[in-house]
Amino acid sequence: MNYITKQKKPRIRKTFISRLAMYTAICFTGAAQQVNADFVHGDDVIVQGSICVGLDCVNGESFNFDTIRLKENNVRIKFQDTSSSASFPSNDWQLSANDSSNGGENYFAIEDIDSNKKPFKVSAGAPDNSIYVKSNGYIGFNTNTPAVTLQVTNGNSPTLRLEQDGTSGFAAQSWDVGGNETNFFVRDVNNASQLPFRIRVGAPNGSIFVDVDGDIGLGTTTPDGLFDLAHPADVNNHAVLVDSFGNFGINIDNGFIPRSLFDIQTSNGSSQFMVQADGKVGIGMGTADTPTGQLEVKSSSTSLFSVLADGKVGIGSATPLNLFEVKSSNTERLSIASDGKTKITSDYLDGDTSSCGGANGTFNLACGRFTPMLQIEETNAATQGRMMFLIKANQPSWFGAEDTTQNKVWYATNASNGYVFVLFDKNSNEIVERMTIENGGNIRANGGSFINGSSKFIKENFAKVDSQGVLDKLAQLEITSWKYKSEADSVSHIGPMSQDFYALFNVGENDEGISSVDANGVSMAAIKALYERVKVLEAKLADYESN
Repeated sequence: MNYITKQKKPRIRKTFISRLAMYTAICFTGAAQQVNADFVHGDDVIVQGSICVGLDCVNGESFNFDTIRLKENNVRIKFQDTSSSASFPSNDWQLSANDSSNGGENYFAIEDIDSNKKPFKVSAGAPDNSIYVKSNGYIGFNTNTPAVTLQVTNGNSPTLRLEQDGTSGFAAQSWDVGGNETNFFVRDVNNASQLPFRIRVGAPNGSIFVDVDGDIGLGTTTPDGLFDLAHPADVNNHAVLVDSFGNFGINIDNGFIPRSLFDIQTSNGSSQFMVQADGKVGIGMGTADTPTGQLEVKSSSTSLFSVLADGKVGIGSATPLNLFEVKSSNTERLSIASDGKTKITSDYLDGDTSSCGGANGTFNLACGRFTPMLQIEETNAATQGRMMFLIKANQPSWFGAEDTTQNKVWYATNASNGYVFVLFDKNSNEIVERMTIENGGNIRANGGSFINGSSKFIKENFAKVDSQGVLDKLAQLEITSWKYKSEADSVSHIGPMSQDFYALFNVGENDEGISSVDANGVSMAAIKALYERVKVLEAKLADYESN
């Protein structure tokens, strides 16, 4: 064919209705006779009545309202396209009713003859309006009143199944999308029919909302970020907000955004806990501040606690200069340097300025100013002795106390010969060893003497002493030579035993030692008694000489 458009031969139309008309005319012309040859009619055929085609059509067929009837045990209408040019479509189609084999299926189908497929098939007994196309193009399944473009109606859980049957080489999988009086759901059929997605009936407006820019809202139709979970107290605020930069915020008021990678706010954009993209953590940063170090805690823009990237820790300081530093009103109170050097400062002063000591004002101390700057206290109820404070070094360890007004420093150190107390006078730059507690137990004073307090203002329970009795007891006291067990064999001392001294004079707290006060008192009382006896003897001698 050399036609621009697909055409048929003149006056011969390949129409099924004309062929049926000609066949019918032959069957009912003149006398009844047997027709064995095909009849070809080269002109239009008009039949003003009904037509029956098929082996089971009979004379006097009752057509009722049928215009064309196909009647036999294999009912088919075939559309056979005889186009011979490759440029024209030529696929053959067929309308089929029921299978032709014994026990086959009852159905109506449109068959693609060339591909041997049935793209459309309706089984016998299908309910009314199984597929319904409304005049406006709406399609209904099981309904003739579809209210939307596609409507599926069923008495119980109308559902659509999406089935991958495995014919393309992919694993078989079926999903159901349905709804009922309880919820809308997506069902994973192949995995115990679990429901990974459900929306309950009565869910509020905007429960899940995806905006034109991809922002997702939960409980809001106006998401202000990539993800916006509306606050239950005020849908305009955000219980959770992820902004366009990926920052995650909690409890964000309307008009505000997260100020860091992770940000928990109270109101009006005030950050209470934040984590920045560089890992820095801030607590109480307010509306403008961000953490200076790896961790910073603030209150009203004042740094309470901070940890820098190099490990330095500050309390009351955002930029500690030492390994550990405590500040108050920007004044250093405690610091520990990286080499372990520790410093404590305080300007605290008790309000009590009363004096203590004897009535003569001997000491003149401010008794109310004894609150310690550093206190080590054991609160365990156990009564065993324990180590409370220890200074260690691989050489003598110094312990100092300085009077910055007098410019004098007392040092105590564990020297090789004992524990030494040294006075350093900064005014004269002079260092003097004042006292040593020797390793053997001796106490040595350099340039001074031991002075026992003896003022009457610090004494009580006064009583007369029988000097003569003291002298008589002293005469009974055994005096021996000896040495301390801790001393070398070459050392020797002379004196009484404390047990004997205590038994005779009953002075001191116990018999474990002899106080220098008591030894001096006994000696003075004995000397006084000897003096009195000497005076008596001198009087008798004078009387004797005068006679």
